[in-house]
Amino acid sequence: MEFIFKWCTPRNLLLSAGVAAILVFAVPRLQPYPRQWVRAWLYPPQKGTTPGGDEIMRLALQRDAAAVTRRHQEVLALLAQAQADGFNVGALLREADVALRLNTPRYRRQALILLAQVQAAVPRRKVQYIPSGTGADEAESIPRDLPGRRVGGGRR
Repeated sequence: MEFIFKWCTPRNLLLSAGVAAILVFAVPRLQPYPRQWVRAWLYPPQKGTTPGGDEIMRLALQRDAAAVTRRHQEVLALLAQAQADGFNVGALLREADVALRLNTPRYRRQALILLAQVQAAVPRRKVQYIPSGTGADEAESIPRDLPGRRVGGGRR
């Protein structure tokens, strides 16, 4: 009991109230720091790549670069067909070449978008008239290069 009388002096009570007020206002502001320290201690950041990580990334970059090159070759084949049909495709050829020059990891997505735009803009010759009859002689008159042509002739 004597300890309580010695400790509960006006000066000690005022100091205790001040410390309590500081803690009430400071703890919410400082609360993230101990959590951050505990997380950093429990889950340290990864140092470097795993032994096979560099090879996996290199192979993924090669695969993506090959996909853009393959898409460029497909677009060039479509442009060659359009040029054989008599269309002027010089500007589209230049755009396809620009897309191939963008075949770097940073701009690969833009290269694919540009190749898709060029592929959509390739001029195609007009489709011939397809008769609506189902006779065997009419099925033979349908040109072979048209999409949607029936393989077996007609319905049975």
